[in-house]
Amino acid sequence: MAQRLPKRLVFSPNDPIRRKRSFILFWIVLTLQMSVIWPVYSYFASPTPQVLGFPLSFAWTILIILLSFTTLVIFYLFDTANETEA
Repeated sequence: MAQRLPKRLVFSPNDPIRRKRSFILFWIVLTLQMSVIWPVYSYFASPTPQVLGFPLSFAWTILIILLSFTTLVIFYLFDTANETEA
């Protein structure tokens, strides 16, 4: 009996486009998450400038979380756009 695997977020070596997108997603999210730790975060660690009432360090963290979420949503939409339900 053939095993049926879900198509979404399963990386098969037979699909080079999906593999390339996944590789790009990995590096984008890794870069975003690494910008929340030292040494990048130390540039935004001062409490004096405020963005929408938040200290700059907190606003920077919120921005990175929102960018990571948006990147994952865009990846999901592009990854599932050409799939048909069986």
